[in-house]
Amino acid sequence: MDVLDMQNMRENLQNAHDEHMQKLNKFRGFGVKYWILGIVKETPATGAMIMAKMEEMSWGRWRPSPGNIYPLLEEMTKAGWLKMTAKESKKYYISTAKGKEQLSNSFFPWKTMKLKQEGSSNLEEAIEKLENYSDYIMDNAEEIKKSKGSNERINAIIKKLKTLVK
Repeated sequence: MDVLDMQNMRENLQNAHDEHMQKLNKFRGFGVKYWILGIVKETPATGAMIMAKMEEMSWGRWRPSPGNIYPLLEEMTKAGWLKMTAKESKKYYISTAKGKEQLSNSFFPWKTMKLKQEGSSNLEEAIEKLENYSDYIMDNAEEIKKSKGSNERINAIIKKLKTLVK
C-alpha cells in the first residue's frame, strides 16, 4: 500500500465518520425538545426558567446546562415550534401551534405530564409520587419478599408514615 492509497483510505474513513455524525446530530436533544414544548405549552419561559423547571421536575437529579438548552431553543424557534419574545433584555419562549402539534403527535410522556400549577405544593407532588412508588413496590412484591433489607426499610417507612395518621 503506497502513500496515495493510505491518504484515500483516510479520507474515506473521515467522510464516513462525518456522515455518521451528521445523522446522529439530527437527533440531538430529541427528548429534551418535547420536554421544552411541554413546559412552554401555555406559559412563556426564559431558558433559565426552563432549566430550573427541568431540575424541579427531576427532583434535582438533572439540570440541563445552557449548552444543552439554548441551542435547542434557537433550533426550535427556527423550526417554528417556538415563538421568542424579547422583554426587558430577556428572551421568553412559548410553544406555537406547530410546536403544540409536534407535542400532541409525539409518543413522549411530556404531552401528558403534570406541570406544577400555581397553588400546588411540593407536598402534594410528593404524596402523588409516593402513591406511584407504592404501586410500583406492590407490583414487585415477590422481589421485596426475598430481600431482607428491603423489608426492613419498607417497615421503617411505614412506621414513620403511621405517625402522621391517627
